[in-house]
Amino acid sequence: MEEHELPADAQKVLHDLQKKRKIVAMLAPSFVVDFQYPDIVLTLKKMGFDKVCELTFGARIINRCYRRIIKENPDTMFISTTCPVITRMVKERYPKYAKNLIPIVSPIGATARIMEKNYPKHELFFVAPCPAKREEAKMYGVEHTLTFKELKQLIGYFAEKNLFKCPKIASHMFDRFYEEYTKIYPLSGGLTDTLDKHGILTKDKILIAEGPEKVEKLLASKIPEKICFLDILFCKGGCIGGPGVASSDSIDIRHKRVIDYRNFAKVEKMGKHRGLIKDTKGISFATPKEYVDNIYCTECETCPEKK
Repeated sequence: MEEHELPADAQKVLHDLQKKRKIVAMLAPSFVVDFQYPDIVLTLKKMGFDKVCELTFGARIINRCYRRIIKENPDTMFISTTCPVITRMVKERYPKYAKNLIPIVSPIGATARIMEKNYPKHELFFVAPCPAKREEAKMYGVEHTLTFKELKQLIGYFAEKNLFKCPKIASHMFDRFYEEYTKIYPLSGGLTDTLDKHGILTKDKILIAEGPEKVEKLLASKIPEKICFLDILFCKGGCIGGPGVASSDSIDIRHKRVIDYRNFAKVEKMGKHRGLIKDTKGISFATPKEYVDNIYCTECETCPEKK
């Protein structure tokens, strides 16, 4: 494979790796539909990435912010903003619900801000199941984004050109900011299943939808007044059905891989690899105002620490 055959974004990543720039690779937890863990961590290190992390800790922080806003605004119906396609769809096609978009960043937005604080001298690289996340990631200062398909192409190029290095690797695990329970975030309903709903939401106040047809039907209909939260993702099955996924396996098989990965993580000794709330001190997880109006998020500078 010639370099010019690589996607343009993959060529940029290759260029920066060859320049030996320090780069943090951030993986969406849906990566397990296309890559094996922990092999992918080792592969990325051998490609020259200095740090390899996952978005699961960012998802945990998002949940804390969601809980606070929902609790403080019990009479408002909120729509999740973890999916950039949903956010754009609501703003452009269902503007009457634009004010209901919860003004909190997505997992990549949260993780990028955490990395920027903790690895200030590193470039940010994101591996995503969906090309729509590329533009969103740019908004949060992420220099490079590749889909799972594109990363596979880049790995193939490294193999063909014998470019893999043999660095001394201390651990097969993600470097830092590891979390267990939010690994199911990319599944339909994964946000709801991991959100601490005690005292703020009951099952009958939540609607979960995934896939274009179901989402369109939901947003075009009259949402019952008792509903307080819409947990919706555009792709069928959730992010595991994203167009940037290479796997041709069924959604059920992909779903099982994520569950198996979560179950494996439950018994994995994370130790210093686990994310700590103190590492988010001083970071705002509010969305940029031009993306989602922050009328409910006036105190987000301290929302991770706010009880």
